[in-house]
Amino acid sequence: MKYISGYIYKDEEFEEGFLGFEDGVIKETGKGKKDDVIAKGIIIPPLANPHIHIADAVFQDEIKGSIEEVVAPPLGLKHRILKETSRETIIKTIKSTADLMFCSGIGYFGDFREGGVEGVRIVKEALSDSPLNYKLFGRPKEMKYDKKELNELLLLADGIGLSAVSDWEEDEIKKISAHTKRAGKKFALHASERIREDLDFVLDLKPDFLVHMTEATDEDLKICAENEIPIIVCPRSEMFFGHMPDIPRMLRKNVTLTLGSDNAMINKPHSFFREMEFAYKISKSKGEIKAKDILNMVLKNSRKVLNVSDDICLSSGKDANFIVLNLLAKNPAYALVNGAGSRDISVISTNKYLWIKK
Repeated sequence: MKYISGYIYKDEEFEEGFLGFEDGVIKETGKGKKDDVIAKGIIIPPLANPHIHIADAVFQDEIKGSIEEVVAPPLGLKHRILKETSRETIIKTIKSTADLMFCSGIGYFGDFREGGVEGVRIVKEALSDSPLNYKLFGRPKEMKYDKKELNELLLLADGIGLSAVSDWEEDEIKKISAHTKRAGKKFALHASERIREDLDFVLDLKPDFLVHMTEATDEDLKICAENEIPIIVCPRSEMFFGHMPDIPRMLRKNVTLTLGSDNAMINKPHSFFREMEFAYKISKSKGEIKAKDILNMVLKNSRKVLNVSDDICLSSGKDANFIVLNLLAKNPAYALVNGAGSRDISVISTNKYLWIKK
């Protein structure tokens, strides 16, 4: 049996102790220090990035333009690039991006995938042998409801993830939402990213979670909290287009909040420690924020959005899904949020895979 020791994430806090694991399962846990370990440091579940557009990584050039010019369907830059790029290139790019994510401590991600049924198939093919766990939120190929297409999409995907309501005809988006809910799948969308959108209409669509909400009012946030609708903010992406998320305000309104990296052509999804650091530092200008607030968004709330929670508790009998960072600090949350990176990772363990830094 192999052992690791250090500060272990447990119940949103850290305690000093050790874990023993074998054959992909945690066999033993204990408090205090232990000798003869393969690694020491900060021990956490794998990171979860609940909102990316992974195929966007095919675009490597400098990006210029407004939100509408760059990402708005159907004629935004990213949509034109994806149509012009070969299937083989997209698959290769998704594979390499996913490999980088895994090596950077990410265990879960949620992808909003354009391109209809074929778009979802491409991701599933690209990640057929990946150790990453993921949820796919597809969308119709065209900006309209097609019953046959949506049935096919919902057989392949974990749900539907749409762009903003302002991009769609009301009747079309209502039909898509209702169909998704009847199928028992998750429905999500971008909301109030560029301008404030009608939250009453958004809530009528019964979303399971929303992305952005940077232009939401206090009342909008309060209603989301009351209706238990999580919000994913993507600070680096939002700031790229000139919209700063007010994370302390969202937390004060009791929103279930988490972080995503958004479009892979703007922010590399594997640089998620940078996302946490950026979120923490811009939040200091908006009000009181604690490093553990940011960390809990990524470790706990992201799993809630993606509906995975199996490895959040690192205890005996659970799968050995964790990463170890070679950092020793009296405040582990602060060390992780303020400057940690993939270079600090010394062990990556899943119930199928074990990597130990030489």
